[in-house]
Amino acid sequence: MKENQDQPRKGNALFSFRNLYPENTLARMSEKALLALLAILILTVPLPFGSVSPFWLLSLEAGSALVFLIWFMRLMFLSDKKQLELFYKAQKTQGENARKLPLFSRRPYLAEVFRVLTLGRWPRKNPAENIVEESLLNHSNQTDYFSLFRYPLRNSGLEKIGLAFLALVSLQLIPLPRPIMMFLSPAGAKYYETAAGLAGVQRSAFPISLNPYDTFSKLLEYCCYFMIYLVVVNTVARRSHRRFILISLLISATFQASYGFYEFLSGHQHIFGFKKKIDTDCVTGSFINHNHFAAYLELSIPIMIGFWTIGIKAVRISGNSISARISSALEDQGAKALLKTLLLILLGMGLLFSISRSGILFGFISCTTFFVLYLRRSRSKIPAFYWISSLGVMIVLAAWIGLRPLIQDFMNVPEELTEEISRPVVWKDTFIIFLKFTLTGSGFGTFKEVFPAFRSFSTNTVYSQAHNDYLQLLAEGGIFMLILILAGGLTILKRLRRVLSERMGETAVIHFACFSSLLAIALHSISDFSLQIPAIAVSTAVVAAIYFSNARGEYYAL
Repeated sequence: MKENQDQPRKGNALFSFRNLYPENTLARMSEKALLALLAILILTVPLPFGSVSPFWLLSLEAGSALVFLIWFMRLMFLSDKKQLELFYKAQKTQGENARKLPLFSRRPYLAEVFRVLTLGRWPRKNPAENIVEESLLNHSNQTDYFSLFRYPLRNSGLEKIGLAFLALVSLQLIPLPRPIMMFLSPAGAKYYETAAGLAGVQRSAFPISLNPYDTFSKLLEYCCYFMIYLVVVNTVARRSHRRFILISLLISATFQASYGFYEFLSGHQHIFGFKKKIDTDCVTGSFINHNHFAAYLELSIPIMIGFWTIGIKAVRISGNSISARISSALEDQGAKALLKTLLLILLGMGLLFSISRSGILFGFISCTTFFVLYLRRSRSKIPAFYWISSLGVMIVLAAWIGLRPLIQDFMNVPEELTEEISRPVVWKDTFIIFLKFTLTGSGFGTFKEVFPAFRSFSTNTVYSQAHNDYLQLLAEGGIFMLILILAGGLTILKRLRRVLSERMGETAVIHFACFSSLLAIALHSISDFSLQIPAIAVSTAVVAAIYFSNARGEYYAL
C-alpha cells in the first residue's frame, strides 16, 4: 500500500508541518534523541508492574518531563524561520477570514452546545450560506494548527479538553471562600466544617478536594500523560516517525506476551524475581492483575492487525506448482507478513490466556470494528485464507494448552452478578458519591477515602478503585468531568469521520487500527480501572496521539 506524499501546488507559498525543522545535523540529532526517549518510555513503563508503585510513577513523571523539555526547546530554538513566517501569514489570513463569518461559523462548538440545549432546533446548520462568500465558508472548519507563543502546534481538539481537565483538577486544590464552596460542593463544605469544629479550629476557606495531597499527586500524573500526548502528536510528521513509535509499542506488547507465557507454561509464575500471589492460573506478563495485562494487549492487537493487513496486501504470489507458490510467498514481503502473522497469533494467545472476560470480549469487538472500517473503505479485500488460517492456528494452540479455566470463568458470570458484593453494587454506591458531589466531585484520587462512607455492604476489603473508570471519574470530578468525557468522545468520533473521508492507504489503515484500540480501552473501562494504571494510560496517550497525527503532511495556503 503506497501513498503519495501531499505536495504544495506550484507557485504557492505554503506552510508545512513536515518542514518545520531544517535539514541540519542538530535538528536531526534532536529528533532522534526525542524519538529514542519516547521509545524508552514506551518499552520500560510496563516492566515494573505497570509502574503502579510511587517510585516508578515518579520515574515516569521525570522521564515525561525530560521528553517534553527536549521537544519544547527544539520547537523554540530549531524551528525554521521561513516556515514560521509562512505560519504567521497563514494564521493572520485565517483570522481575517474568520472575522467575516457569522458567530456560529467562527465558534462551531457553541453551535453544538446550543443545539443540544434546544434539542436541535437552534441554530440550524449552515443558515448563513446564502449571505457569506463560499470561499470564506471553507475556512469555517477547525484549523489543523494553533499558535503557542507564535509557534505552530497541531490542533487535534483534545488539547483544549486536556487543558480544561487539568484546570478542573487544579481548581479542586484551591482553597475557596465558604459561599463559593457551598455553591460548588455543599457536601464538601459541610465535611470540612464538621472536621474543623471537631478539631477546635476555624476556617473560612476550603479546597474542593477532600484529600488535596492525593489530588495533587493525580495532577502530576495527569500532566505526565498530557505532556506525552503533546510531544507525540507534534512529533509525528512523517511515516517513519509513526512506524517507529508504533513498532516500539508492539515490541513491548510482544515481550509482555512472551514473558507471560514463559512464566505460565514453566510453572515458575514470578515477575522478575517476585513470586506472584494472585492470578497464578493465567498469563499476566509483568502486570500484577490479569485484566490490566489484557487491556495492554487490547491496545496493541488492532495495531498489529493494521500492520499485518498492510503486509498481507503487499504479498505477491506467482508460480504454478505448490512449492513455487510457497517459495514466492515467503520472499521478502511474504517473510515479513509471516512474521507479523506469528506475532499476531502470539498476542491473540496472550489475550486468551489472560482469562480476562472483559479483555477477550472487548478485544474481539475492537478487532471486528477494525475489519468493518477497513472493508468499508477498501476496494480490494483480504483473502479469507489468511485470517481464517491465523484464527485456526490460534484456536488449535489454545485448545492444546488448555482453555478450561477460561470457559469456567465465563460460566461463573451469572453467579458473580447475584453475589451480595459484586461490581454492580460497587458501581451503585459510586454513583451515589457522584449524586452527593454533583458539580465538582470529591477530588481526583480521593475514591479510596470517600467510598467507605457511602458503601452499602460490610467488608474488610479496601476498595481503591471503583472498577469502572467512568463512574469513578464522575464521583471524583462531578458533572464537569461528564462534560469533558462526552466532549472527548465526540472529538474522537469526528476524527473518525474525517479519516473515513480520506483516500485509502497506509495512513488510513493505521488510523482505523488506532481508533479500534481506543475503542477497546473505552469499553474495557466500563468494567475495570485500566486507565488508572500508568503503563496503560501512557500507551493510550501514545495511540491517541498517533490517531490524531497526519504523517502525510498538512499545508496552509496563503
